[in-house]
Amino acid sequence: MNASELHEWLEAFLTHPGIRNAGEWNVTIRTSERCLSCDGTVGIGQVVKGVDWHNGELIVVPQKQLVPKESHRDVPRKAFDGKCPECEETLRKGWRYCPNCGKAIEE
Repeated sequence: MNASELHEWLEAFLTHPGIRNAGEWNVTIRTSERCLSCDGTVGIGQVVKGVDWHNGELIVVPQKQLVPKESHRDVPRKAFDGKCPECEETLRKGWRYCPNCGKAIEE
C-alpha cells in the first residue's frame, strides 16, 4: 500500500456514514501473538518519513518491540502435550487458541 492508497482508504473510512467516531479509534498493527500480548496487536507509536536507503518510504513505528530480546526463534519448541502452556486447560489437537485464556497454541 502506498501513501495515496492509505489516504484514500482513511478518508473513506472516516467519512463512512455507518461508522461513528472513527477519528477516535485507536490504530493498531496485527502481529504474531507469540511476540507480544495475547491479543496479537500493538499500537502505532509514530509515523516518520524515511531517509537514506529508506527514502520514499513512510515508516510506521510500533509503540513497543515486536520481537522480544529473546526471540521465539531462539527458544526450543516444546512438544504439544494436550494442555495450554498458559492455563493448563485441556485442548484438542489442531486448536490454534485456548478457549479458556485465549493464548495462541504452537504445535
